[in-house]
Amino acid sequence: VYEAVSRCNSAIMVTAQALASGTITTEQADLFVKQARALRGWYHFEAWRMWAGKVPYVDENTDQATLTNTEDISDKIIADLTEGTNLPLDMDQVGRFNKTVSQVLLAKAMMQMKHDYAGALVLLNQAKTGTKPNGDPIGLAATYGEVFDIVNRNGIESVYTVQYSVNDGSGG
Repeated sequence: VYEAVSRCNSAIMVTAQALASGTITTEQADLFVKQARALRGWYHFEAWRMWAGKVPYVDENTDQATLTNTEDISDKIIADLTEGTNLPLDMDQVGRFNKTVSQVLLAKAMMQMKHDYAGALVLLNQAKTGTKPNGDPIGLAATYGEVFDIVNRNGIESVYTVQYSVNDGSGG
């Protein structure tokens, strides 16, 4: 989990360097940072769930010498996940975080960490009209069994699915 957090922090730091050197635009940098923060929030949330909230929060400015696991990091997790709700609906690819995915994950964190069911319900109702990261609509399959049929991979009920790709020319 913390390897993934480290990669998110590295992406944020490299993005800042690329922006400073003029390699990327401010719009591109904002998009990269929002995605990295949403992912970092998700990984911290997963750690929080695994270790009963006794986890350190690590961001790109953390001093490893003073890092502890005694602080309540739930507000920082919520803040990171909230950044993802500012992403576009259409990210042009399945497997990326977008606004809808971020709303669903933020709602889950709000319910589990803060018991904020009313706030989560607002996000989930908004997410019902959202899209998958590639811009396709989300909804319910005609029958329950369709969800598990391989021909429906990344089907209408798949709000977010992890995609794996290595050296296959797909750009992943």
